[in-house]
Amino acid sequence: MEFSWPLVLVLGVLVLYGEQVKTCFCPRSHPQTDFCHLSSFAIVGTVNAVTENTKDRRFNVTLRHMLKVPDNYIVTDNDQIQLISHKGSTLCELEVERGLTYVITGYVTGEVEYLVNSCLWTENFKTLSFSKFNGLLGNYDCSCYINDWGLTPVGVTPRDVCDYDETSTCEQAACKRNEQGSCEWILNCTEQKRASSDLSSLKEKIRKEINEIL
Repeated sequence: MEFSWPLVLVLGVLVLYGEQVKTCFCPRSHPQTDFCHLSSFAIVGTVNAVTENTKDRRFNVTLRHMLKVPDNYIVTDNDQIQLISHKGSTLCELEVERGLTYVITGYVTGEVEYLVNSCLWTENFKTLSFSKFNGLLGNYDCSCYINDWGLTPVGVTPRDVCDYDETSTCEQAACKRNEQGSCEWILNCTEQKRASSDLSSLKEKIRKEINEIL
């Protein structure tokens, strides 16, 4: 069973704390949780323009690669998409710089709006750590769950879960099933510099996977 918490991530905080909440508050979460269970889309994209009004901030983005997209959504590399971040002191609006390429996670509404906020994982692609990059290449096993907030979905068993210690993130690079079928941490405390061809490597891996399916 998947988390159904994209909106709860921000709005649920208001319910918990009511009028006491005056600023953005983001519960801690591992990038794998954001990628697998809190977002409905994940992209690598270059920000071309940023516009805003009193209600929201909008980012026009050239899609470099769609890492994850809901079923029946058709998008291809180099498509132009618009991401929306709602404004408000408690809505955790996102800020990114024009001209930079990012990994961005978010969720799609029924009106086909791509919504983003600062709680979900957004990071400059060129500065991704080696372990995060490998996570996007396949180490993030979305059949596993990370116990970020001290709770897991109903029906998930202990063999499906990795406990998360925020102080040991370098040791907890990704949660993945072992040969016995239980989820466990992939340890990777040695970060390595990534080659400039990383985006090409990512696309080539996805292309090979698609060819194998076909």
